[in-house]
Amino acid sequence: GDIISLYAIGVAEEGGKSRIASSWTVYNELAKTRPDLIHTLSQDWPFQADLNKEKEPYFLRPLLYYVDNKLIIQYARRNFTGFGKNPRREDIPPITEAQAEALDALHFIAEKVNLGVDFQKGDIQYINNLSIFHARDGYTDSEKNTRHLLRHWLHPENAWKLPPQLESTWNHIYYNEREEIFPLEATFRLI
Repeated sequence: GDIISLYAIGVAEEGGKSRIASSWTVYNELAKTRPDLIHTLSQDWPFQADLNKEKEPYFLRPLLYYVDNKLIIQYARRNFTGFGKNPRREDIPPITEAQAEALDALHFIAEKVNLGVDFQKGDIQYINNLSIFHARDGYTDSEKNTRHLLRHWLHPENAWKLPPQLESTWNHIYYNEREEIFPLEATFRLI
């Protein structure tokens, strides 16, 4: 979504710090140190097609865009590496060595320039998903303290213009027949 809102209903016993970093700062560091990777990020990458209900198992799109003089870097590393019990599907082409290097560069630069935020119960975080990278540290829950963040994706009327390659994903998020779920008990789910 354009704006991601997180509301802390509960916090973990240990860990779970929110990490945010300006994608523009990361880009500027790449431009200084590895401009070749900017080209790699602006080329097509193979994305799993489940979200877009495509007939093919994957679709191609860049990670980096320039729209209305704004830089947009839109990706989640797990799309290319798999995550937990959701490995990357075998019918999707693997990323190239240059793409793996670009992912690592984004990750490590963002890690170097990030701001860490420890959520407290009742905290609310709003971030521009088109210009801010976000992640979290690992965490441990207990019977007494369970991490529970309520996520809400906002699509304001004055939102940034999207590149055409992202429109089908945004349409799936905002204009669908899915029932909206606001769990009062902590659960884990991917999108």
